[in-house]
Amino acid sequence: MARKPQLTPDTLAALGVQRLARIVLDEAERVPAFRKRVVAALASTAGPDAVAKLIDRRLLALERARAMVGWEKERAFAEDLDATVRVITQELAPLSPIHAVQRLLRFVGGHDRVFERIDDSSGRIQDVYWRAAGAVPEIIAKILPRDLAQIPIC
Repeated sequence: MARKPQLTPDTLAALGVQRLARIVLDEAERVPAFRKRVVAALASTAGPDAVAKLIDRRLLALERARAMVGWEKERAFAEDLDATVRVITQELAPLSPIHAVQRLLRFVGGHDRVFERIDDSSGRIQDVYWRAAGAVPEIIAKILPRDLAQIPIC
């Protein structure tokens, strides 16, 4: 019986750029949260302001939303929120920890509006917010002391 190939950077690189690009595009069409991460990774090549702009658009949409999220859409909504946190922590934070902390604080600060729109009896949504809040100290630790004044005090 043949062994299942392991997913490692080297084994994936062996597939070649064109084949990997096709797989990424196919998955991005199928999974909206994955698409957001890919778009953010592409935006990161233009710098932190481009990534921050994408995140700000998503945060504004969350802040303005009023419609209830049905139980059947809870998992997808949690994945969407998690993708937003991942974009902040994995794409924006390495480029600009200050921008990342500002967006994480804004994201966490909007939790009340989100929880008004959904019954989170599974705890999925709450877990996303806990991960976001937990990432703040890690990213703050990467900010130079002279730049800490740019972080809002809650």
